[in-house]
Amino acid sequence: MDVQVEGWRSTPENWREARQISADKLPQLTDVQKEVARKMHISEEDYARSAFAGKLTQETLLEKTHRFAELLERRIKKIKKEAHVESVRLQTTEHRFAVVIRIDGANGSHSMSLRVSEDLIDDLLESSSEDALKRLDGMLERAFALEIV
Repeated sequence: MDVQVEGWRSTPENWREARQISADKLPQLTDVQKEVARKMHISEEDYARSAFAGKLTQETLLEKTHRFAELLERRIKKIKKEAHVESVRLQTTEHRFAVVIRIDGANGSHSMSLRVSEDLIDDLLESSSEDALKRLDGMLERAFALEIV
């Protein structure tokens, strides 16, 4: 299963951590990053802090995407045993997951795509919302009923 995070963002908590870290612990900038900082009229240290905060958030987002992919695989198997998650990609700027599900059948296999709101998955993963789980299951059941290819 392919799991990815497309784009980046950072949280206030990660910005706080990036502001508190000593300058010598910040990542070294590449020449391209230094040039970008110069063109943006910000210091290299501030750019490095931004990159550090973004990296912390990326790790969190990737973990969330993995958790969702594993949950999705289990939920799909309950609905259609011959289906499995091929890929899950968090699109950070759209706040949604792009999902590709592969369905293997007697006449070959095909894929279908779904878009799932990041807010829905946050409700599900952070608070174990029963309503969010029902909404996800309903979305999956409708997609399989329509056999969207």
